[in-house]
Amino acid sequence: KTGQRYMPLTGRFGLSSAEQLGIDGWARQTAKTLQSAEGEKPLVIGIGENMYLPLRLAFELSGEALVQTTTRSPIFAADADGYPIKGKAGFDLPDAEGIQQFIYNLEFLDITKIYLVAESVVDVSAWQPFLAYLEGIAPVEWVSLTAAKRREPVR
Repeated sequence: KTGQRYMPLTGRFGLSSAEQLGIDGWARQTAKTLQSAEGEKPLVIGIGENMYLPLRLAFELSGEALVQTTTRSPIFAADADGYPIKGKAGFDLPDAEGIQQFIYNLEFLDITKIYLVAESVVDVSAWQPFLAYLEGIAPVEWVSLTAAKRREPVR
């Protein structure tokens, strides 16, 4: 048993027109709450299959926002001319025992802020190693869809 909490509005289970409007409102309100700075170059990261809400949030943040998700696929990374995967980081998905996730090329992106959109958060402290890694690249704002608090997560 992993303890994962899947949120209905992620698009994972399909969406009705009314639910789509709810996501539109969530994305607008979350972007407004985050108050991204002028000239900010944000990266919005989703975890695994949680892709739709990060995409919608990035759209509302700015035209400069990049989006990336983690994956279970362990792609080979090499800093070689012409090879696209130059950097790789792996971490255990905190709320799913034994499931490793990977993210690629973060250290090569021109970003000034990271917005991490996490769908399933049961044990907040278990996320600290991944958050510390991300904070080594750019300041992180955690957009938790389920946790009570990290610092000031957005719902």
